[in-house]
Amino acid sequence: EIQQLQLELMEYKQGKRVMGEDGEETVNDMFHENNMLQSELGNLRTRVKAMQDTIDNLSAKNIQLLAEKATGVWLNSEAGAEGDMTEMIQNYLKEIEELRAKLVESESVCQQLRRGLARGVLGPPTSPPASDNGSVSSLLALAKRDLHGK
Repeated sequence: EIQQLQLELMEYKQGKRVMGEDGEETVNDMFHENNMLQSELGNLRTRVKAMQDTIDNLSAKNIQLLAEKATGVWLNSEAGAEGDMTEMIQNYLKEIEELRAKLVESESVCQQLRRGLARGVLGPPTSPPASDNGSVSSLLALAKRDLHGK
């Protein structure tokens, strides 16, 4: 029973449970919203992994096609030399595609960091520590300021 009460107290402190105006306890809407957002985040991570696999497959196919196009110039070469040339070109094109992907990723990170500096934020946005005595209205005002700031 003590553990049950401690768990209930912890839920009140975390904001999961709240007392309504009529004195009945209810589960906070933010708890449900956080759960929905976490499930959506999981779904998006799965999609990103699937898209990354697709990108890898398409890059490999692109490299293969570019290599075949480049080897078309050397049609008069010997059959064995053409295979070696194709492999060498494929390796170069693969490296070029990987470097392009890294460049795009680096440019994106750089752009995000520049936006953060322009807003005056030097690190990732963090939420202010919640005070036990803070009122709901001050929390809402802080959220509104944060929302209008972005």
